[in-house]
Amino acid sequence: MTESFTPDERGRLHKLLVLAKESPYPGERRAALAAAERLAARKGLSLEDAASFAAHDAEMAAERAEREEQRRRESYWQKRSEEDAEFARRFHQAYHAHDSQAAAASRARQRAQWAEEDAERKAAREARETRARSFRRRSHRRIPPIEHAKTLIRETNLPLSEVSRITGVELNDLIALKLKLRPVMTERSRAG
Repeated sequence: MTESFTPDERGRLHKLLVLAKESPYPGERRAALAAAERLAARKGLSLEDAASFAAHDAEMAAERAEREEQRRRESYWQKRSEEDAEFARRFHQAYHAHDSQAAAASRARQRAQWAEEDAERKAAREARETRARSFRRRSHRRIPPIEHAKTLIRETNLPLSEVSRITGVELNDLIALKLKLRPVMTERSRAG
C-alpha cells in the first residue's frame, strides 16, 4: 500500500533528486540518489514512481491552496455589505489621490532643488572660468624647447618621458641632451 508524501517529505525528495542530478561530485550524487531511493522504499514505491507521485502531490497541494485562497477572497467580499464595499472603494480612492498629490508635490520640490543646484554649479563654473581667463599670461614669448628641456633636466628629477611630453622634444634627443649635460651635473653635485 502506497502512502502519500507529506510536504516535508516531498521537499526532501525533490532536493535529493536535484542534488543527484546537478552535483559536480560523483560521491555526492550517489549518496543523494541512495537517500532518495530509501525515502521512496519507505513509502513502498520505486524511485521513478515516488518522483512522479511527489510531483503530483505537490501540484495537487498547490492547486488546493490556490482554490482555498480564492474561496477565502470571494467569501470575504461576499460577507461585506454593499455600503461597506462602497465606503472602502471611496476611501481607497481618496487615500491614493492624496498619495499621488503628495508624490507630485515632492517631485516638483525635487525638480526645483535640482534646477537650483544646476544654476549654482553653472555660476561657479563660469566664475572659475572668468578667474582663469583674468590670470592668464599675456606674453606670447616662449622658451625654446631645447632650453626648456635642459632646464627641466638640470633642475628636476622628472622622468625623460614626462620632460618629452612637456617640451615636445623627442625622447632620443632628450637622452643625448642628458648625456651631454652629465659632466656639468656631476661637477655641481661635487661642489654642493
